[in-house]
Amino acid sequence: MWTVLGLLFLALVVVKAGSLVAKLSDVARGEVQADGMYEGRRPWQVTMVALAAGTAVVQISWCMQHVTERWKRYRWTILGAGTIICFGLIRAVSLHELDAMKGLMTAAKVLVELVASGVAAWGAVKRIGELRRRRDETVIREKQLLERST
Repeated sequence: MWTVLGLLFLALVVVKAGSLVAKLSDVARGEVQADGMYEGRRPWQVTMVALAAGTAVVQISWCMQHVTERWKRYRWTILGAGTIICFGLIRAVSLHELDAMKGLMTAAKVLVELVASGVAAWGAVKRIGELRRRRDETVIREKQLLERST
């Protein structure tokens, strides 16, 4: 779980650092304009945003019901990472409309990404603390058992 999440965030950093999303958006916009579909993009955008949101809701619902114990452990990390992924999909589908809003959207984008990254990191740190406490308790129990046996 942690390896996958770490790779996901590493990919996010690489994508952000290389401005890959902006380049892909420019290419996609150019293709859509060349095909004459740019003016009729709204239904596709709405469909894709609805699919992204629906997928997130289904995944969270499934996790809450079928992976109860793990969901309790990883929920904050999953919610933070999921928010970043959904927000990235919505931005990619919007082509240029969100970026065209300039100041307000830039601030909102940064805020969403910071909060979601913070939630994911907080969840990871919280889980690491739980694992360390469990390890420490096990070590203490083993020492006590060893002392009793001698």
